[in-house]
Amino acid sequence: GKEMGLLWRTPYYIVSDAIIKASQEMKYTLVGKDVDSLDYVAKGQNTGSSQLYYPSAKLVEMILEQKKPGSVIALTLGRPGYDDNPALGRDDYVFGHLDLLINNLMQRGYSLVPVSTLIEASR
Repeated sequence: GKEMGLLWRTPYYIVSDAIIKASQEMKYTLVGKDVDSLDYVAKGQNTGSSQLYYPSAKLVEMILEQKKPGSVIALTLGRPGYDDNPALGRDDYVFGHLDLLINNLMQRGYSLVPVSTLIEASR
């Protein structure tokens, strides 16, 4: 029953021409991500030679390799439906190691800013 904020993201960060056009028509600013943390991947999603599941410490390393100035890093805050079933959940999430991620980013000269700051800087 409340108006949505003017900054929004689509579920799963799915973007298409129709979504972009609709957001522009509604005067919403669509926010995407350029660093996929992969922290939503459950243990059971490794298939054959395809390695998708990594412990969060490895994911932090991968995020640090992918980031660049202005990056938007998407993180998962747990998946309650899956966490009850160990075969479908994760052992840990990156949000449980935010101190490690943030400290490493700051040691490399980055700072955390609101998305609105990134939008203003891009204008």
